[in-house]
Amino acid sequence: MNLRSPLAAALAALPVLAGPVLGQAPGDGPFRVDDIRWVNPPAAASPGVSHGTFESHSMGREVGYSIYLPPGYAEDAGPYPVVYWLHGRGGNEGDVRPAAALDRAIASGAAGPVVLVTANGGIASGYIDNPATGVMGESVVIDELIPHIEANYRVSTVREGRGIGGFSMGGGGAVRLAIRHPRSFGAVFSLAGVLVGYQQLMERNSVVDADLARSHDPFPNAIDAVPRLRTMGMKLLVGSDDSWVAATRRFAAHLTHQNLEIDYSELPGIGHDLAAYLDQAGDEIFRFFSSNLEGGR
Repeated sequence: MNLRSPLAAALAALPVLAGPVLGQAPGDGPFRVDDIRWVNPPAAASPGVSHGTFESHSMGREVGYSIYLPPGYAEDAGPYPVVYWLHGRGGNEGDVRPAAALDRAIASGAAGPVVLVTANGGIASGYIDNPATGVMGESVVIDELIPHIEANYRVSTVREGRGIGGFSMGGGGAVRLAIRHPRSFGAVFSLAGVLVGYQQLMERNSVVDADLARSHDPFPNAIDAVPRLRTMGMKLLVGSDDSWVAATRRFAAHLTHQNLEIDYSELPGIGHDLAAYLDQAGDEIFRFFSSNLEGGR
């Protein structure tokens, strides 16, 4: 459903289910830059998917990515709309399930041709540049991966043709990066995103600098970015049984209080399970991007 400010109170009044709260810090970590495997080719072949690497100057190492090129890419001059997909905690660029869901959506006609790039942001970075761990989770995506893709593939290089999305940690990261870089993205999709304030960002991502965490807090940042967010497509999707449904509801209510139009929906009976989300809503995810990005068909 599309939500506007008059509906914010109704959204906020939805039952708040038990979910992650302050104090539930991850059991493992901190994960420092040398603890992480930065190159992870997919374990199995998937249609249209290849793996590549680039040199991360911010971390002084090679970093991997997976890229899905839609049917016809070899013949079409492009440029293609492009989506940068951020994995969840513990994940990496080798997860081809979102690309497989996009391939099915294109084959069925549910979505138009889109290039999908799966990033590697570190297993627990929150997509934050963290001097305490040496993991540059924001820079590796914004300043290194995106320029590399734009220099080597026929993808859009303008805001209107560039989207960002992700699952769990990646869903929250996608929203926060889109808010922090509103001139870079025309559409953002959070799938069961970890949409929390700065205190939980500190706990979950081993951030020791409170000012750094505050600079990534999506609640005040969204207020500051309202003019740009009005021209950005935004969708928040979460399962009714997901542990992050309460946090997603709170953030959706916060956005509607700023008179921002967003697309918010809940999938009945779905928990925090990427495979289940892609099975139930894969077409919806990529229809959103192909409908909201320039060049989508």
